[in-house]
Amino acid sequence: MEINIDKAFENSYRVVMGEKPEDFIIKDDGFFIHNPERPLELQTLFDLLLYFEETEEYEKCYLIKQKIELFNS
Repeated sequence: MEINIDKAFENSYRVVMGEKPEDFIIKDDGFFIHNPERPLELQTLFDLLLYFEETEEYEKCYLIKQKIELFNS
């Protein structure tokens, strides 16, 4: 079984932004960079931010930065 890292980051992003994994896990690959059943960790947000900065998806970066600010408050 091949793990698609890009899909794992995209899936984790979707969960962090509020989608429920069961809404898309059946039709998509069920890989994540974090465990969606556990509480979100700040490191996951930083990992997502770094990944989406590298892929130049700046709208996602903006939203992730907002989540980081909420996480720290």
